[in-house]
Amino acid sequence: MTIGSWYVLCRRERLTALADLAEQLSAVRDARVMKLDVDYAEIVVDDALTHDSATIRLFVDDDPHILTESQEFAQPYRGRPDGEVIASADVRYAITWDLEKSDETYNARCVIGEVIARATDGVVYDLMEGRIVWSATP
Repeated sequence: MTIGSWYVLCRRERLTALADLAEQLSAVRDARVMKLDVDYAEIVVDDALTHDSATIRLFVDDDPHILTESQEFAQPYRGRPDGEVIASADVRYAITWDLEKSDETYNARCVIGEVIARATDGVVYDLMEGRIVWSATP
């Protein structure tokens, strides 16, 4: 299985507990929070078009190396408000899914990323494509 990854990058002081986000994440259309822990959530998405289910996993990561990686991710976006958010991010939420289920999970991933980014003043960053997906920063 090949895994896709998006990060929601934010500053440590804006980190929001997954338990606090669970209600908002449960409101995602055709999605159910199946597992919830301090730093891990598993969300099952039912695709209305394919009638197939897929799993999105959400991890909270606060390792010391994140700030260094974030500064690298921010290079193409220097001078932009969202680039500054990325450059100063020292924690992140990792949103992962099976790439074979990208179509089934795309809409839910977008909403999940936006919910987390809004709650944390963060930026959703597509790790595989090296691009910003969504930003809470104008």
